[in-house]
Amino acid sequence: MDSEKPNVVGLGEFRSSEALLESLQSVCNIRVIKYSEHEMGEPFPEDPVVILCSLPPEGVSTIEVAQSLRMNYPAHPIYYILESREGFDRPTFIKNGFSDAFLM
Repeated sequence: MDSEKPNVVGLGEFRSSEALLESLQSVCNIRVIKYSEHEMGEPFPEDPVVILCSLPPEGVSTIEVAQSLRMNYPAHPIYYILESREGFDRPTFIKNGFSDAFLM
């Protein structure tokens, strides 16, 4: 990773956003971590400037993800990116810790 570039962490699967993430690699270090590879409540190895989250796996609450990340990164922008309108509740996501939520 280039120490001159800011770190961005993507937590989850970003199938429909792969092209977007690849286009950002020229200006930042992007590390995508699957939910299965990350212990909730633990900080990431690199201090990110931005955190992007996708839909968590079954059995993991989106609200718990938001609250856990917000506890570790109180001043960082944390964005929730969904591919489906089903379950999309932007006000609730923001209320519980995400900076914003988007549909792709």
